[in-house]
Amino acid sequence: MKHTAKLIICCALFVSSLVHAQDSLGVKEIGLFATSQNQGITYRFGSERKLWNSSLYGSAYSGSDYRNRFGLEAGREWRYPLSSRAFIRFGGGIGYSFDRVKERVSSNGVINYNRKYDEHSLYLYGFAGINYDITRKFSLGLSFKPYGGYSHVDYNNENSTPTENKSGTYGFNVFNSNRDFLELSLAFRLGKRKK
Repeated sequence: MKHTAKLIICCALFVSSLVHAQDSLGVKEIGLFATSQNQGITYRFGSERKLWNSSLYGSAYSGSDYRNRFGLEAGREWRYPLSSRAFIRFGGGIGYSFDRVKERVSSNGVINYNRKYDEHSLYLYGFAGINYDITRKFSLGLSFKPYGGYSHVDYNNENSTPTENKSGTYGFNVFNSNRDFLELSLAFRLGKRKK
């Protein structure tokens, strides 16, 4: 957990330095986004055609298992107008996510043991999509966003005989099926828009 806290602090300092280095006349946007598994907030800044972006996302849900996730992303995007209100956007970046999953493993209706996973993932992502300006301040977007990355999983089985603890399960995934590929976003432009 100490490693995770250090990583979060470093990412926050990086994003803070980018925010303070901005041109006061440039584009600044803050937005919300959602996929089938995650929801988050994003901040973009730069020129009309080239922007830096940083995102913070998370999710938590329970059912047969309990899952909690948070992540950070930073990247670059390019925009090309299709009309006065619509534009294509594409780009990529790097991200980190942490997942904690707790589940009950049972057979024939009897709970045999509890299993806990901690997964750390470092990944690269790309995206391509279209945004449409609803008003001069708000735009709605839809993007296709594939991932590829490296993960490290630690897990243990509690109340099992014998107790099993594993660390160092690694994996490399391209177009990971556990990630969502479609992202819906709503962005708000800060400041005045150039005509």
